[in-house]
Amino acid sequence: MEQWYLACYKPGKDNIYKAQMALSKISTEVFCPQLRTRRPRTDRPGRFRQVIEPLFPGYLFVLFDPVIIHTSRVEACPGINYLVRSAGQITPIRTIVVDQIMSLPLCRDAVSRTPQPHIKRQQQRIASQLNAFIESTQPEERGALALAFIQSLGATCDR
Repeated sequence: MEQWYLACYKPGKDNIYKAQMALSKISTEVFCPQLRTRRPRTDRPGRFRQVIEPLFPGYLFVLFDPVIIHTSRVEACPGINYLVRSAGQITPIRTIVVDQIMSLPLCRDAVSRTPQPHIKRQQQRIASQLNAFIESTQPEERGALALAFIQSLGATCDR
């Protein structure tokens, strides 16, 4: 059965794109949420440059069935470092968490992210936690906190 898993890609400018291309060639679906932010320009004080960066630097979501596509094939893809494991086993990410992250408008300002009115109460709670996470962390911190945050989102789905 296909489920979402978290993969860590190798550091480097183009490794995220290499990983996405290689994973799509072995018939997996790949999702890397991105965020548009503004950074001050060093050459022009008071001016900002818009930058598109990963929401969870260093991580991307991969949808596959480990029975059909073995994990070693996924980890052997160029740009992929490893699949995130818990107690030695790859742990699937709950579908509701990935769906909620996918429903966020990609490449928009984090300040303008609000839950849609037709989303259920549980999904609204996840959306508010995502918004708080985006607003309260710096890009450098988001990569390190990504796994703990995604696991905490999964735990709130059980309630």
